[in-house]
Order: sequence, then structure tokens, then C-alpha cells
Amino acid sequence: MKKIAYYLIVLIVAGSATVSFWVYQKYFKKETVGLLKFEATLGRIDETVKSRGEVVAQKEYNLEFPFSGIVQKIVVSENQHIKAGDKLLQLNTTDLELQKKSLESQRTQARLAITVDCVAG
Repeated sequence: MKKIAYYLIVLIVAGSATVSFWVYQKYFKKETVGLLKFEATLGRIDETVKSRGEVVAQKEYNLEFPFSGIVQKIVVSENQHIKAGDKLLQLNTTDLELQKKSLESQRTQARLAITVDCVAG
């Protein structure tokens, strides 16, 4: 019975040590980034470095317009420096212009109707 208890204790201690080492390696050990050193010589560079990552914008902007529409023209290009108030894009305003002309004609008709009433009355 003492032999079984001894082996059981050794097995538990060895298992605990293995699990503890694995947890330390996985969650607590900090990876040190080693510096790559190369001797500088004249000639071709044959080293290729590949890396994966994610590009994240420094700031996020929400563009708002007074009315909705379809983008007709993009005025700025990528990586172009801009200032506050610079024009970024132009919307297709055909519908807005038609609506404006319709309202102007209604206003003209209303003025003519008022003029006719004043002259007749």
C-alpha cells in the first residue's frame, strides 16, 4: 500500500510540474525579440522578410452630407495632405437641381398668380 501511495505522489508531483511548466511557457514567459545582425558588404541583398499584420487608421472620420446622393467625382487622392474645409468629393446633384428648378417655377407661378389677383382686384 505504501508503494502505491509513493508512486501516486510521484506521479502527481511530476504531472503538476509538467502542467506548471506548460502554463508558464504559454501565459507568463515574455518572448524576447532578438536583433538580427548582418555584416554590411557590397553586393546584392538576398534577404526577404515577410510579415503579416493589420493596418489600422490613426483616426476614424465620419463624413456627413446635407443630403444623400451618388459620388460623382473624388477630388483628393490617397496620402494627399488636406486642410479643414478642403473639398474631398463631389456628389451627383442632378436630382437636387431638378427639385430646385421645380420649386423656382412654383414660386414664379405663385408670384404671377398674386400679381394677376392684385391687378384684377
